[in-house]
Formats: sequence, structure tokens, C-alpha cells
Amino acid sequence: MLVKGGYTPATIVVEHGRPARLRFRREEANPCSSFVDAGDFGISAKLPARKTVTVDLQPDLPGEYPFTCHLGVLRGTLVARSHPLAAAPGAPALGS
Repeated sequence: MLVKGGYTPATIVVEHGRPARLRFRREEANPCSSFVDAGDFGISAKLPARKTVTVDLQPDLPGEYPFTCHLGVLRGTLVARSHPLAAAPGAPALGS
């Protein structure tokens, strides 16, 4: 996932009940994007510039789980579904 003025893609679709691996690559020096927080999973990860950081999590229930920069300015959503390939058009499906 590219981190540059936002998260690209901003929506990730996965299968609930299965581990998910998100890879963040920060391509900017803006200090706002130096951390990503996924509060529903108790995760806060430092994102050094021009390095890839892997975040592993597992959404046990279907639903939408936000992730943000530490200031809450940059926002993304992890969508956990029973069948991630039945995602909304344009939303990438990821799993592990």
C-alpha cells in the first residue's frame, strides 16, 4: 500500500477470520504519515520513509475497520467479508 498524501488503495477487502498482511510503503517525508494506527487491532506501526513495513492482523468478525495516521488525517478502511472476492468494484481483495 502506497503512503503518499493518503493511502493507495484506501480500501482493502479481506476475508474475516483469516490473517491479513498489509504492506505499507511510505514515499514522503510528511511527519503526519510516519505512523499507521489500527486501533481495533491494537496496532500502531512506525512507517520509515522509503521502507516497506508489514502489518499482520486478523479481523475475526465481518465489518469495516479504519486505519489512520497518528493524527487521524490520512484514513483507510479494511473491509472484512465472508467472501472477499465478491468485493465492490475497484476494491482490491487481499488475503494471506
